[in-house]
Amino acid sequence: MVQVEGRGHVAPAHVPIRMSVGIVDDCLMEARRRNEHRGYSSSNDEWRKGLCGDAVLAIQAGLLGEYGTAYFLNERFGRVVASVDIRTLPGGDGGRDLVVFEAPLQVKTCRSQTGANLIRVRKANRQPVSFSAVAVVFCDVTDVVVRLRGWCMWRAIKDLPEVPARRGNHWNIEVDGSLLEPMSALVDALESKRLSLEAAQ
Repeated sequence: MVQVEGRGHVAPAHVPIRMSVGIVDDCLMEARRRNEHRGYSSSNDEWRKGLCGDAVLAIQAGLLGEYGTAYFLNERFGRVVASVDIRTLPGGDGGRDLVVFEAPLQVKTCRSQTGANLIRVRKANRQPVSFSAVAVVFCDVTDVVVRLRGWCMWRAIKDLPEVPARRGNHWNIEVDGSLLEPMSALVDALESKRLSLEAAQ
């Protein structure tokens, strides 16, 4: 969160990342492959189709968010510290989109600049969703631009009220933008993690 005199806590400034047309196309092809493999489009579970109602576009948005976040972190650290894993795992990734210095990160992406910061926490049958990340990055994507909105530690938001999904029968928590930390603070936190790992060797 960012403290602004006279305004209190406000959402941090977004970080725009312009993706290459090649990455956008690759993400679309991978989204089509995943959709065909998992049958999301034909599923009765509306969560699989995202708020946009199109499973392929929802998957593509998620991948672009991961690539945008990885690009940002790699650029800031001056080397590859994050890479997107596109393997199709039987049980999914368990909420670990990126792993940086042994810290698992979840990336949540929407296809609208005005979309809410949502995390699905319960399935339609009310069973909890597996979540092993220690921090969450929120972003949105339009055309070829990924905007990194900010991030927060999972422990800071995990007890927020659960609300019924706007589309589908699952349950989300909605994270207000004023609760997010700027992306520069994520770099600082990960650098601290890196230093602690080095000290432990």
